Order: sequence, then structure tokens, then C-alpha cells
Amino acid sequence: MRSLWFVPVLLLVSFNCGGDASTPAREYTLHLRAEENGEKYDFVAEDPIDIKIGDRVTFDMRNAGQLGHNFRVTDARSSTVGFADVVAPGASLQVVVTFEEPGMYRLACDFDDHLTKYDMQAIIEVTL
Repeated sequence: MRSLWFVPVLLLVSFNCGGDASTPAREYTLHLRAEENGEKYDFVAEDPIDIKIGDRVTFDMRNAGQLGHNFRVTDARSSTVGFADVVAPGASLQVVVTFEEPGMYRLACDFDDHLTKYDMQAIIEVTL
């Protein structure tokens, strides 16, 4: 009797934990805007940020500032997991990232001195 109970549980766990790794847990767009505010340049999220492992997120960044901005997503090891080159004021860019590991990620504009002088970055957390 116990083995009959144990086998279905194993099948259920295999079904829920397995699957095609190329299929994201969730797929959605996160809208951001880039802007300059005096001595601070910012990314401002226009949507709530709730990213989980396996999510495929399209970052749709609108440049609401007066300067060109790029967009780089890096993981905790400073490895680039997503990047888009400079976009002009008033234009938008899209970067798609599938988050495969939990942890802290940095969204940054490292064009010119935007990161080093104006601290143009945001930290997000990817959870289980």
C-alpha cells in the first residue's frame, strides 16, 4: 500500500519540477523610463517588479530624458545577461532576459559617465 502512495507522489513531483527548460514560468513586459534629475539619473519602474526564477521578462525602457541611454542587466557576478545599445531621447528599447537564478541583478546605464558619475542604476531581486 505504501508503494502505491509513493509512486503517484513521485510522478507528481517529476511533472511539477520537470518540464521543458525553454518554457518560461511567466512571460511579461516590465515598463521602465530613463530620466535625468539634476545630479541623479534614474530608471523608474512603471509596473510592479515581482520577478521569479524562470520568468522571461521584456524590459521596455522609454528614454524620457534629454540624453542618450543604454540598458544593461547584470547578475551578482557582474556578468551581462541582457544589453541594448544607446537609445535617443524619446525613443524606446527592449531587452529580453530569462532569469535562471535567484539573487540580485543590476539594471544600469553605463553609457558615457552615467553610471560612474550619476549612479544610473537600479537593483532588483529575483526570488524563488
